[in-house]
Amino acid sequence: MDDDASAASEDDARAWVALALAGARDTTPWLQLARMLGGASAVVHSSDSELRQAGASAQAVARLREAWSRRSARVIAECDRRAIGIATFTSCDYPALLRPLTDPPLVLYWRGQTPATCGPAVAVVGSRRCSDYGRRTAQRIGCDAAERGIVVVSGLARGVDAAAHRGALEGGRTAAVLAGGLERIYPGEHRGLADRIVAGGGWLMSEQPPGHGPRPWLFPHRNRILTGLALATVVVEAGQRSGSLASARHALTQGRDVLAVPGPIDAPLCAGTNTLLRQGAGPYLAVEDLGVAPGLAELVAAKGAGSVQNALKDEWLDDAEAACVVAALELGPLGLDALLEATALDGTRVLALLTALELAGLVERRAAGAYAAAPRGRDAPCPQRRRGGSGSGRDP
Repeated sequence: MDDDASAASEDDARAWVALALAGARDTTPWLQLARMLGGASAVVHSSDSELRQAGASAQAVARLREAWSRRSARVIAECDRRAIGIATFTSCDYPALLRPLTDPPLVLYWRGQTPATCGPAVAVVGSRRCSDYGRRTAQRIGCDAAERGIVVVSGLARGVDAAAHRGALEGGRTAAVLAGGLERIYPGEHRGLADRIVAGGGWLMSEQPPGHGPRPWLFPHRNRILTGLALATVVVEAGQRSGSLASARHALTQGRDVLAVPGPIDAPLCAGTNTLLRQGAGPYLAVEDLGVAPGLAELVAAKGAGSVQNALKDEWLDDAEAACVVAALELGPLGLDALLEATALDGTRVLALLTALELAGLVERRAAGAYAAAPRGRDAPCPQRRRGGSGSGRDP
């Protein structure tokens, strides 16, 4: 990319950040303005009179000027400092499923994998104060879905969310959509879980920039993103006034399938989910029920191990490297840093291999972030390390 094109790209990214900051509570008018005037850069570089003529109020114009002149550059610099990625509405790393929404996020801040790589997904939501049954069920849903190559999306909250993420990490990958900035993991006790999500090849995303705390109104506001990323939403446990019911409404408005886990008719935590069933939501009794959602049926029918073996045939996940990772782990559990040293492979490649090998049942995760070879993976041969390599484990 030449200097002029690079400068234009940076200006456009900053312009989208400014629009997102100005429209923190309602993105729709700003997206309409960008479409009308020819993009975010055109909006921020238009005169006040042009913006007023296009329908912006004086207060909106003032918010935009403040966001563009004072805040947008600081946000981008802070993201650079904290290694947080920025996906704007028109960039190639923005999730395609979010663009058709009536109120899509104009910007997504992310860590881990780029948001656009979040494949077919199911959202799992429910009560923060769930029962033991709800926690076990959410964990099982997460694991069963992830084993079939389905990304499990949730909100990193206590209760059902955390259980779904943990279950997904046992079987595959998961994405967490946060209500506040990514440098402020909330609740604080889930910082380790957030790290595991990234280390496991998953996604952390937020509409809010660094420095923006998780204010109460942001939790229901972010749920439209959570359900928008998914092809189906499963409500595990929800009372009659639960925020999870609002997530179900978001999903229905977005044209996505909603399923609910049945519960005892006298359990307050199941009153909301049972009401969803009465209103026509599909019952979730097993992972096969996700097959009602277009885009998930083929994955649901596939066996997890078979899916991973196909993934290992991708051009960047070759069998020789996978065997080398397994052989290194057969000598004993290793943390990620030690595994990188033992295999001399690139860190991103090792994380992807570990995810695929876990799904295949060849590697298992241990305490304190260590990995070990599963019993059935210990016969895998390790190819002889080639001499004169560049450190990547391949010929230069």
